[in-house]
Amino acid sequence: MSKEEMQDLLDSEEKFRSFVEQMSAVTTLIDLQSSIQKGNVETAEANLKREEELTMVHAEVATLQSDLREKTEAFRALEAKQTKLCAPPDRRDVIRKLTAAKKQAYKESEDVASAWVDEGDCDVDGFIDKFMEQRTVHHTRAAKLERLSAA
Repeated sequence: MSKEEMQDLLDSEEKFRSFVEQMSAVTTLIDLQSSIQKGNVETAEANLKREEELTMVHAEVATLQSDLREKTEAFRALEAKQTKLCAPPDRRDVIRKLTAAKKQAYKESEDVASAWVDEGDCDVDGFIDKFMEQRTVHHTRAAKLERLSAA
């Protein structure tokens, strides 16, 4: 480019702009900018088309998360209950309950004996069967209580 042509470009803004726009680097840059803008527009349009679907999926995910939280809390409560049920019972509590059950069995056997003596309704074999059943329960519980107390 000659000195006169350069001076002419510097003097005229329109000619300078025309010259710059014809440069290959500028045209490539403009094409690239246009391509990026076109891609952004297409992506935005595609996102807008899927907005309703994505909103529904988001709501579904939120519902599923809520359900998961509730079920996790229920699971933890049930797990704690299972742990409590599977834990060995308190020894003092077992001894207390077994002592009460032993006394109850003794009382029931005494009631059977008193009823037979007072009323005499059933035969001797029937009385012996009922009385022995109750006393066997009483003695079994007493033996278990003795073993627990010794340990």
